[in-house]
Amino acid sequence: MIKLRAIADCAIDLEKARIDGSSEIHFGILAHLIVERGKPVARATLVDAFWWNSDDAEGRHCLRQAIYKLRQMGVPIDGDGDSFTLGERAALADFDCADERTLALSPLPPEQAVAIFPGYAPRASAPFLTWLERTREKAGRAVRGVLVRALGEARRRNGWEEAAKLARQCLVLDPLNEEATLTLAEYTALQGDKREALRLIDSYMEEIGGTYGDLRIPASLLRNRISERMAYPPASAAGKIALVGREASLRALAGVATGVTPS
Repeated sequence: MIKLRAIADCAIDLEKARIDGSSEIHFGILAHLIVERGKPVARATLVDAFWWNSDDAEGRHCLRQAIYKLRQMGVPIDGDGDSFTLGERAALADFDCADERTLALSPLPPEQAVAIFPGYAPRASAPFLTWLERTREKAGRAVRGVLVRALGEARRRNGWEEAAKLARQCLVLDPLNEEATLTLAEYTALQGDKREALRLIDSYMEEIGGTYGDLRIPASLLRNRISERMAYPPASAAGKIALVGREASLRALAGVATGVTPS
C-alpha cells in the first residue's frame, strides 16, 4: 500500500520507491490524489496547480508526463479525459491513523515532532497552496485529537514525563488547548517550579479572558491548588521531592489505598 508520511516527514512510500518533497511536482500531485483518494480530481485542477503560468496545451502535456512517471513507479492512477482518481484502498495518509505511542516516543523537539509536510513549500498556484494549508490544518486536528487522548491516559497512570511531552506537542498545534496547558502547568508544579506553573496558567487565563474567581473553570481550580501549596510548603525536606519519575511508586501507593477500608 502507498503511504503518505506527513507527520514530521514529507515523503510518500511506494512499494519499490520513495518520493520526497524535493520532487515538488510529483510529490504534490500524488499527495493531492492520496488525500482525495476515492474521489476524482479534475485534470484542470492539477494543471493549474503547477503549470498555471503556461498555456493550456503545454500544461496538459506536462501533467501527462508526470502521471506517466507516477504510473511507471507503480502508482495505480485511473483517469479519463477530465479527471484522475486514486482508489480509496490504494493509499493511506499517516495522519488518518496517527499512533500516540510513536508521537510520545519521538526524539524530535515538539515543533518538529508534529510538523505537517515540514519543509514543503512548492512553487505552485494560489489554489494549490490553499489546498495544502487546509490539508495541514486537517492533519493537525487529527494529530491533536490523538495527543489529547494520549496525554489524558498518561496522566491517569501518573506518567507525567510522557504527558508533558505530549502536551508540548499539542500546544504547537493548538496554543490555547486547555488540557495540554493545564497538564504542563501541573507537571511543572510537580517538578517544584510552582511560580512557572502559575505563570503558565495566568498566561492561558489572560488569553481566553477568564477570571480566577470563576471556580467552574478548571484552570482556576488548578491555580488555587498550586497557590495553596506555595502558601503552605511541606515541613520536611522529603516533602519537597518531585513526584515526576516516580510513576511506579505512585501506582503501588494507589493500589494500597484502594484496598484500605475504614474501620
